[in-house]
Order: sequence, then C-alpha cells, then structure tokens
Amino acid sequence: MTIYPSQRVLCGTVLLLLANGCGESLDAPAPSDQTASHSTAPANEAVAIHELEPPADKSLLLNEYLEAGVPAYNRIWSGDDMLTAVTVLAAVAQEDPAHLPRYQSERSGMFFDRMTSDENLDLFRNQSVPIQQRLPLATNYMEANNELLKVYLMSFIDGAMGGVELLEIIGAQLRVWVVMNDLVNEFVPTLDKSDPTYPVRMEGLEQMKLGMALTVTGTLQTLTDGHAYRTSDLKRFTRYMTATFPHILRDLPEANQTETLIRLRTLVDEPKMQHLKPELDDLLAIVEKAVGGDTGNQSR
Repeated sequence: MTIYPSQRVLCGTVLLLLANGCGESLDAPAPSDQTASHSTAPANEAVAIHELEPPADKSLLLNEYLEAGVPAYNRIWSGDDMLTAVTVLAAVAQEDPAHLPRYQSERSGMFFDRMTSDENLDLFRNQSVPIQQRLPLATNYMEANNELLKVYLMSFIDGAMGGVELLEIIGAQLRVWVVMNDLVNEFVPTLDKSDPTYPVRMEGLEQMKLGMALTVTGTLQTLTDGHAYRTSDLKRFTRYMTATFPHILRDLPEANQTETLIRLRTLVDEPKMQHLKPELDDLLAIVEKAVGGDTGNQSR
C-alpha cells in the first residue's frame, strides 16, 4: 500500500493528539486538508483520491452493527458501551475498513452520531452522582474514544475512510476534555493533602494538563496540514474548537496559554489560512477573552 506524504503528516498529528494525559501513551488528532484548490503539495507529488473527496459509502446497515454486538444507537452510551463498540468495530475494520460507520451516512450515520454524541457525557456532568464514581467512568470513556480514533485513523490510511470522520471524532475528544477538566476541578478539593498518595495524584493532574496542552497543539496543527480535509469540514471543526478551547485552556499553565494565543494570531494572519478566516477570527476572540488578550499582543 502506498503511503502518501499527507498521510505521513496526518499520522504525526494524530499521534500528537491521542495524548490524553491520564497515564496513557501520547496519541493525538489528525491534520488537515482544505480542498484541491488550497493544496500546497508539489505538482509532481502523488495525491490519493480519498484525500480530495470522501470514498464511496460502503458502511454496514444499522441492523448489521447491532447483530455484530454494537450497543443500540438510540440511547446514551457509557464508557463500557464505547469500549464494546470499539472492540466490535476494530474487528469489522480488520475484515473491511470501508464497513465502519460514516458521518451523515444514510446507512450508518445514526451509529456514527451516537459514537460522537455530546449526550453521552451527561452522566459525567450529573453532580447527583458522586465525583468518585464519575471520574473513573469518564476516564474509561476517554480511553475508549482514543481507541476509536486509532481505528478510524488506520481506515483512513487504508483509503477506506475520509478525513471528516477523523475530524468529528477529534471534535468529540475535545468535548470529553472539557468534561474531564471540570471533573478534575471538582475532585481535587476532596483530596486529603496528608494522604501519602496525594503527591502522586497531583503528579497525575500535571500529566493530564500536559495531555490537554498537546491536544490543543494537535488540533491547531490539524487546521494547517493540507490534503486530508475539505474546507467545509475544517470550518465545522474550527467551530468545535471555539466551543471547547476556552474551557480547556483556562486551567493550563500560562506558557501553554501564551503559546496558543501566539499560534492562533499567526494563523489568523497567514495568507494560506484565509479560507478559514471568519472561523479563526471567532476562535481567537473567544480564546483571548478566556485567557486574557494582552499576552503576546506585541507580536501582532
């Protein structure tokens, strides 16, 4: 199988984004494509067809996923449900990666919507459930989401999947990060500082923040890497960032906040990014409001 240059870049960005900072290995989201008209690839560079338009929808029918063991799509999924779904879908992808659920597919879109639904996170937001129960459940859900991204990344590399599915799964990861950050902020005050495990727990918190910072870096890189995504999909993805970045960035170290602001300001002014200009302007404005807009103003 030929691995195209843009796919190599994509893998690098995704391995950047899967870094969940909860004791897991670094892994991260994917790069980007704008459309053929925005391609920066050399003229003599081979370009895979699936990078320019989504491959044909060969996903299974809803009942076929149910028969294979995927949980029902018409209810909220827990972390265990997500893990069950990922396990089944990994087996499906091994047989034929084109059989995975697709975004907005008439055949399988309802399953894809359930896998990326914000509604799945409602249990973790429910403060009537003790935080000591919700935090590990949310961690399990995040880990399953990471595994889902890996399955779809490999299917993209095989040419069976378009970039839009990757973007939607990464967008779902951003929403999980928002919930995880809120849960940790709720959990930390309940810890006993005299407990011998306290330093280890706080070290875990710092690792989580590192994972969040890497996620932010990876998602910004996703906007710039060319060849993998359509402009319309990147615009929607940027709106996901606008909805989540303020919540993710607020508790990161100042250095990471500053880095993000500088990077965003550079992207806004970059001629090659003008196809995302309105969305980037909105993203920068809300991030500046969330973390303080004075940082790095001298760079503009």
